[in-house]
Amino acid sequence: MKRRLSTIAAIVVAIGVLSGCPSNPSARTVAEDIIDGLDLPDERKTCLRAQLEETTDEDLRAVALGNENANFGSAFDDSTASEAWRAFVEKLATSCP
Repeated sequence: MKRRLSTIAAIVVAIGVLSGCPSNPSARTVAEDIIDGLDLPDERKTCLRAQLEETTDEDLRAVALGNENANFGSAFDDSTASEAWRAFVEKLATSCP
């Protein structure tokens, strides 16, 4: 489950990095789409959506920034991600077990 939540946050980072282009969807929209696509019970998806709803755009931008050296690939290591990113993933993991 935490790996799936990490995937959501990694996509938020990717969209944040690409946000200079006005045609890209917002990090929030991408995160919502990812949540909808997860193979999870509806109550967990509802919880994740609620947590995302409670997260401000400013906080989502903070999650997306500062991860230039983070390894989100197959050798995933969350210690390389920003503190804001790790806090976001932890919030999702503890709020929606």
